[in-house]
Amino acid sequence: MEPCTKEMLNRVASLSSDDVRFRNQARDEPELTYVEKMDIVSKVLHTPSNFLFRFGPYLNSADLEHFEQFSGDPDVAHQLQDLRKQLNSDRMRTLIRNRRFASIDSLTTAGYFDESEMQRRDPLLYEELVEKHMTPEEKLEVQRLRDIRERAEKRDSEQRHPFADILMESLIEKPEVDAYRERQREKEQGQTQEEEKDTSDEEGDAEDESTEIRKKVDSLHLESTDRAEPPEVPLDDEERALLREEFRQIMQERFLEGKDSDFLDYGAIDQNAALDRSDEFLRDEEDRYFDDEEPS
Repeated sequence: MEPCTKEMLNRVASLSSDDVRFRNQARDEPELTYVEKMDIVSKVLHTPSNFLFRFGPYLNSADLEHFEQFSGDPDVAHQLQDLRKQLNSDRMRTLIRNRRFASIDSLTTAGYFDESEMQRRDPLLYEELVEKHMTPEEKLEVQRLRDIRERAEKRDSEQRHPFADILMESLIEKPEVDAYRERQREKEQGQTQEEEKDTSDEEGDAEDESTEIRKKVDSLHLESTDRAEPPEVPLDDEERALLREEFRQIMQERFLEGKDSDFLDYGAIDQNAALDRSDEFLRDEEDRYFDDEEPS
């Protein structure tokens, strides 16, 4: 037996019976031994088409070369063609994912994974995981920056001012806007007080008629309060940081899965051979990446 063939049989026989059906077994039957599995695969190898049918999904491209000598059998030829297509498809998926993974650092440097950019790509997820747990002051700042971005995008589409000009303009305008809002608040409060004074005389005659209605409304309000869920307990800084990290992780995984086609050109990444790195390097990088994702 050729060394490569023996290595192939050894690899298949080392698989678990839970993953590979070596023979019909009852549920409570113990796991086959390595010797028993090696005996089975060696015997099945005498019928190449049957071997490919049963164990083909666990073979690599070098293993398939062994069966080329039997390709005169139409069944063997057909199975070899299908298995090679599957191998090529799996290999291409792995290559593409590796290239996308290798591009994360440069995309991060370019700002693609900045919080504001990720928020723009999925505002609902951002609101659920991050913004919902912000302080009122933080929410106001997020809204202010969102307004700035929308204005910048609108002006960019009109080929007018770039984003930096809009940002500087907003910083200059902010004190004036705050002062204007304060004046508006004072004006509205004054109008409210005047309206209350004007209507106080008119309310006297209707007071008796509305007493019963108010009682019913108060009763309904108390019932609603009794049924209401307790308010959410605010999260501490560590919990908020974990949710913010979860949001970033979800957005990076979405990029790796190819779900960001509305926001970037995947072709420029997937077809870029310069991103190819050694398998060992990629394994080390992925280990580091997923270690970083785990909360401390």
